[in-house]
Amino acid sequence: METEKQRYQPASRRFNRLPEEPPRSDFLWCLICERAYPRNDATLDEVQLCPYDDGCKGSLVFYSWDWNRTRRVNRGYPREPHLGTVYPLFGRGDGFR
Repeated sequence: METEKQRYQPASRRFNRLPEEPPRSDFLWCLICERAYPRNDATLDEVQLCPYDDGCKGSLVFYSWDWNRTRRVNRGYPREPHLGTVYPLFGRGDGFR
């Protein structure tokens, strides 16, 4: 009688490669205010927050994406973001906040 262990054949399973993440960018994008900023500007008073000082309190740990990841979702966004420009996650952003 075959047991579960004997029937399990992982070598017979074929998986496609996982999608590769694009290389890291010099910029991060904040999910809260939807603006990008240089990766090295992501600290404020020893706390890792979005550097925009107009009330955004986006945590670097929970609310920042690498700019290349944001561009992967929005193919029309520039290779290097313009500081202060709002880049909505789902659609082209042209405004300022």
